[in-house]
Amino acid sequence: MVVIGLTGGIGAGKSTFARLLAERGAHVVDVDAVGREVIAPGGPAAAAVEARFGTLDRRELAAIVFGDPAARHDLEAISWPAIDAELARRVAAQPDDGVVVLDMAVLAQGDLGRGLYGPVVTVEADEERRVSRLIGRGMTEADARARMRSQVPEQVRRDLADVVVDNDGDVAALAEAADAAWAALVPGVSTDYAAPRFCSRCGRPVTGSPRHGEPAWSCPCGHVQFLRPTVGVAVVIVEEERILLVRRAYGLKAGRWCIPCGHVGWDEDVREAALRELAEETGIVAELGPVLNVHTNRWRPDRQTVGVWFRGRRTGGELVAGDDADEARFVPLHAVDVELAFPTDELIIDQLRRELDDRSDVLPDHPA
Repeated sequence: MVVIGLTGGIGAGKSTFARLLAERGAHVVDVDAVGREVIAPGGPAAAAVEARFGTLDRRELAAIVFGDPAARHDLEAISWPAIDAELARRVAAQPDDGVVVLDMAVLAQGDLGRGLYGPVVTVEADEERRVSRLIGRGMTEADARARMRSQVPEQVRRDLADVVVDNDGDVAALAEAADAAWAALVPGVSTDYAAPRFCSRCGRPVTGSPRHGEPAWSCPCGHVQFLRPTVGVAVVIVEEERILLVRRAYGLKAGRWCIPCGHVGWDEDVREAALRELAEETGIVAELGPVLNVHTNRWRPDRQTVGVWFRGRRTGGELVAGDDADEARFVPLHAVDVELAFPTDELIIDQLRRELDDRSDVLPDHPA
């Protein structure tokens, strides 16, 4: 069975794309509709929601949790386990050779449905085009832009996606994109990994399935085909034995802390990418020094990132969290009291602690 996670920002055309996948044979599960069912009167999460919020009215609940992260967290903590259970039941009811699409706007906002779906598809569209579509549905322009701002940044969804669909064209173009996504994901995909279709050495079709839990396939020519890792960058800023950390606002690691980091964009210099990510997440302008370390970071079971951590020195800017971080602050290296997002963060922090304990001159005022 192939279970696809489908997401996209409001007005991007996710639901239209879901219908196109249904026309090609997929069983589509509307996760938002499942969410409504579990908190409706008599639903498995209804009593707990009413006890916490005093209402089951969806408009009243939306008014309560909009702009209140603590209230939203409580609602998700109550409703999401019930949604997960119902999603698991619906997926299990499908035939073993079937294709299931979980149509879920909140895929990038947390762990809902995690473990049920394999490949992820995100649908994108130009901001003005999305606004125009939402106005066509009866929203005011101000409401449309507010709704868009309240969702995760496009890059967060893109980072999670195996297939990115551009929906700036017409329905015919979107149908072609559905054909391409279907061809890429359905014929040779396992429940865990999107398989390569052709050997990078000889060009013949790749056969087999992942070896020993690794995303690797064998070709008749003897070449073993691996999914290529992405490149991540991070900047380590240490001042007065305190390290700069940010709290993730979205995605799998939401609520956990890490060294400011991100991915290198296409045709982007690795050092420029590191400075860009630092500025976007913290507001800080810095000067890069030498590489502190390089690690492999398996931040998802089916994703591998080769991360490069640079030493850095603050030269300007104002410490303000941004992009996919909602808080940024300096934390004492020997008293890190936050939950770290990645094992590699602990490796880097341990390295810095050892350097400080050894009183070596590895972290001078100027790291160059």
